[in-house]
Amino acid sequence: MCKALEELEEKGRQEGRLEGRLEGRLQGQTENKLKLIVKKIHKNKSFDQIVDELEEDADVVQPLYDFVLKHIDWSEDEMVQKYLENIE
Repeated sequence: MCKALEELEEKGRQEGRLEGRLEGRLQGQTENKLKLIVKKIHKNKSFDQIVDELEEDADVVQPLYDFVLKHIDWSEDEMVQKYLENIE
């Protein structure tokens, strides 16, 4: 019985690690997109140009784009931190 519990615990740890890695990758992708959007906005690129250059659907870019425009006076790092806090 003890062996079965140990195996269940190990399986839970493995699932937790996998979930953590996936979450970290998603956060990294979001951070990268936010920073690219900031740079493109500073270069006066239109929303459509940004969507095209990021090769993403407009539905994916729109919330990030809106957030950046709303907080354009923040630093990139502050923007990323606050955005990630809001989606958690």
